[in-house]
Amino acid sequence: MRLTSTAQKVVRLLYVDDEPDILNVVQKGLQRHGFSVDIVSNPEEILAMKDLSEYDLIVLDLRMPNIDGFMLYSMIKDRISSSKTKMCFFTAFTSYLDTYNQMFPTWSGSCFLTKPMSVRQLADNLHKLLSIN
Repeated sequence: MRLTSTAQKVVRLLYVDDEPDILNVVQKGLQRHGFSVDIVSNPEEILAMKDLSEYDLIVLDLRMPNIDGFMLYSMIKDRISSSKTKMCFFTAFTSYLDTYNQMFPTWSGSCFLTKPMSVRQLADNLHKLLSIN
């Protein structure tokens, strides 16, 4: 079964994490839950991508070397449509929650999730985020 939007297209997801093992597990797991998943292990690669508007959802790990998830979001936010592309920040460090709340006090198109979390739980949370209009 494929996760589809109201236009019956496959939901495209970009997952960014500097840990290759996590990327592979999450990619395979989310694909089993119907997402079309592209993965990137180096935040600089995202900066080189021309069109991020093709993604319905971007999941950013917060703790990465050189460019953290918040910095990366700030650098790409002009290349995504906040009305179309949802953002999810994923981290093992709850100390980032205050920064998240300051950056997104009212935007319902974003979420903050903490690790560890099963791929099933991640998929469920992403499904919920996608259902917000």
